[in-house]
Amino acid sequence: MSSRLTIILLSLILLPGCGNDRRIDDRTAMGINGDVRQMTVVREDLANGLPPMLDDWLSEVWFDSAGQLSAVNGFEFSAHSDSITVTPSDSRTGIVIKLRRWQDGTALHYDGTVTDLSFPGGETSQCSASITLDDMGRVAAVQDTGLLGGLLRLADYCTSSTRKFTYESEGPFPSGEHIKASLGDNLTEVTITFAYTATDSLGNWTMRTATDATTGKPAYIERRRLDYQ
Repeated sequence: MSSRLTIILLSLILLPGCGNDRRIDDRTAMGINGDVRQMTVVREDLANGLPPMLDDWLSEVWFDSAGQLSAVNGFEFSAHSDSITVTPSDSRTGIVIKLRRWQDGTALHYDGTVTDLSFPGGETSQCSASITLDDMGRVAAVQDTGLLGGLLRLADYCTSSTRKFTYESEGPFPSGEHIKASLGDNLTEVTITFAYTATDSLGNWTMRTATDATTGKPAYIERRRLDYQ
């Protein structure tokens, strides 16, 4: 797996208003409006030498008609209620993940086990991720032990990261994020600000530029392609 030190899931931005009694589906948790079938995100590094979490990457995510994940970067999701099995398209090798997906108020949680079949008998680790919303239903924070980052090929499984988002007034998109990520004893910390340059007809952003808040230099450009049902 890559040693990059963060998660995507992404590209977390706009969340529609979400009360404590409303079920949060995966599309909503990933900042998407409407019946999106597939999301492709491409990040282009503008600075050379940025921390690994800001490196170039490509992510492809598919959703079913209910707005839940059906595949991520070659991993297929098989769900029964809140129990999910995640396997590579070629299930003979690679990673197998058993998850429990549950909601606590306006927080969405994933916890379970990751088994690496490349080891004799399989090597199993415990992993988890939580997405917390603010009182307007926007992503406030994401905590991940590498589960989401591993699926998106951004981090080794069970590598920890925390992302905290800031907004301007009632703006739907984050104006910035603060990222802490660790791999072993190595800690990376960075603050990013965003400028949104394109949206589609449903108000989903399709292009944004990120700037390193410390240096004031452009860090990366991120593009999203959204294909609807």
